[in-house]
Amino acid sequence: MPVQDPCKGSIFTCFTFYRRNCMKRIGIQYFAIIMVVLAGMVACVPARKFNDTKTALEKCLADQQAAMAERDRLQEQLKVSGEKNQGITREADALRRDTARLGSMLEQEVQKNAQLTQTNELLLQKNNEFLSENRLQTERITRELAETQEKLILKEDALKKMETDLNKQQTELQATAEQLKVREAALKTTEGDLGSSRAELERSLAELEASRRDLEQKQQKLLELQRVLAQKDSTVEAIRSTVSNALQGFAEKGLMVEERNGKVYVSMDNKLLFATGSTEVGAEGRKALAELAKVLQANPEINVLVEGHTDDVPLKGSVPMKDNWDLSVLRATEIIRILLSGSTINPTRLTAAGRSQYLPVDPAPTPEARARNRRTEIILTPKLDELFRVIESN
Repeated sequence: MPVQDPCKGSIFTCFTFYRRNCMKRIGIQYFAIIMVVLAGMVACVPARKFNDTKTALEKCLADQQAAMAERDRLQEQLKVSGEKNQGITREADALRRDTARLGSMLEQEVQKNAQLTQTNELLLQKNNEFLSENRLQTERITRELAETQEKLILKEDALKKMETDLNKQQTELQATAEQLKVREAALKTTEGDLGSSRAELERSLAELEASRRDLEQKQQKLLELQRVLAQKDSTVEAIRSTVSNALQGFAEKGLMVEERNGKVYVSMDNKLLFATGSTEVGAEGRKALAELAKVLQANPEINVLVEGHTDDVPLKGSVPMKDNWDLSVLRATEIIRILLSGSTINPTRLTAAGRSQYLPVDPAPTPEARARNRRTEIILTPKLDELFRVIESN
């Protein structure tokens, strides 16, 4: 490139080029360096043009500072906006992380820009050192500076794109915040419903606890009832065993001892007790009743029901009974008198009942069936006072 005369119009053309382009693309330091480079070139320039150029330069510097102040204000405003967006939900956190990432990228670009600025300063320093030696070297450095400025412009464009993306992210963040408010309102409604459900649950739990306590009480009473029933069954079995042992000598004479329905039945055929149509007990029958009286006297907790049973044959002759009802009742009362005779049995424990012919063990109209139906049953029952107490408590 040919070297131009510093007093010719090309100097102003170069100065105008730098004023229009460098002031738009480089900082104050860059322009100051260029002014140093051109200082020696403007010696022949008229003072009026120099002053005009200086005034334009100062205006550009003022515009540059205003732009930088505006950028700082916008960055500060961006920082405040970022602080206001803290505390939102995890969805918003994800967007803020993206914002932080973009901010980090911006900071990296700024650092790169600072590095480029430092590089430019080094280049300008070298330019000052070698300016006196070779103008061609100055032009080379100037070209390098222009290339660096172009890169800076590209970086600034990228920075603007990042700022645009950041604004977009902030818009999306605001939309997410609105959605979060809607969800919070729905959550409050759900919490209200949950409170009602919780109250209902607590009421149900209270009812369940009351039912559980009631069930435990019933279980305890049931266990008590089972204990009493088991005790009663054990008592009945002991009575049956005791009576069987006491009357085992009469088993072949028409006497049978068995347990039915929680009671001990001592069943005696009439051939052991009574003659036909009679209410007088024979000698063998009295011996059996005497042995039974000993057991009853030794076990005062046993109640006694004496039931007389007849066959279905009507009474005949001049007997004083009207029918089988009278006969069955008189036989039962006669047995009670024998049990009480010569013993200390409490009469309140004894009950006489007549069943006549209406509770046969064998309904067949045969002599054998009628013989089995003519019987006396002495029913022994343990006192159930404790059992009745448990039942009444339930």
